[in-house]
Amino acid sequence: MSPEDAVSYQRLDKSWNLVLAQLKTQNPSLNALVNSVKTRSLKGNTLTLGMSGEVLKMRLEDLANIALLEAVLKEVMGREIYVQVVLTSATKSTPPAEVDNDGMVASALRDLGGEIVDIQ
Repeated sequence: MSPEDAVSYQRLDKSWNLVLAQLKTQNPSLNALVNSVKTRSLKGNTLTLGMSGEVLKMRLEDLANIALLEAVLKEVMGREIYVQVVLTSATKSTPPAEVDNDGMVASALRDLGGEIVDIQ
C-alpha cells in the first residue's frame, strides 16, 4: 500500500460511520447492505468492498446502489471514489491490544480477514 493510499484509507476508516449514517437517512436498505461488508480496501480512487454471499454482492452491485454510495463517498471524502464489489470468505477479526490499531497488521486483521499465527 502506498503512503497516499494508507492516508486515504485511514481517513475513510475514520469517516466510515458518517458514510453509514448518510446512507441510513437516504436509503436504509443500502445502509444495511454496506454495513454487512466483510472487507474494505482503498487503492487509488477505487474502494473494493467484499461481500460474503453472491446474493448480497449482486444487490450491492445494483447501479442505483453504487451511484448513491459513490455520491455519499464523494461528499464525505471530497473526491471521486469508485466502488467495486467482490465476493469474499474473509471474516473480520479484532486486533489484539498489543497491535497498533492504525498499522498494517491491524488493517489486515480487521479488513482483510487475516489472522495472527505466531507472536515473537
